[in-house]
Amino acid sequence: MRSRTDSEILAWIANVGGTEVFLENAFSGMCDAFRADRAVGQHAEIEWDIRTPDLGVIRYHVRVKDGSCTARSTR
Repeated sequence: MRSRTDSEILAWIANVGGTEVFLENAFSGMCDAFRADRAVGQHAEIEWDIRTPDLGVIRYHVRVKDGSCTARSTR
């Protein structure tokens, strides 16, 4: 999204279904791309606080544990 204005980016997000849909797709995509074979024996939880213009702060957690990756949001 280089060289796009904030307004253009927000319009694009609205066009793909809104903030919640966009973030859900982004974080589920991280788990889809997860390579379990490269994470053997690794455990981590990563937390993001994402400030959105329409929904306030949305917190996402990505957990890597026992060869799996899960993502969830809390508001």
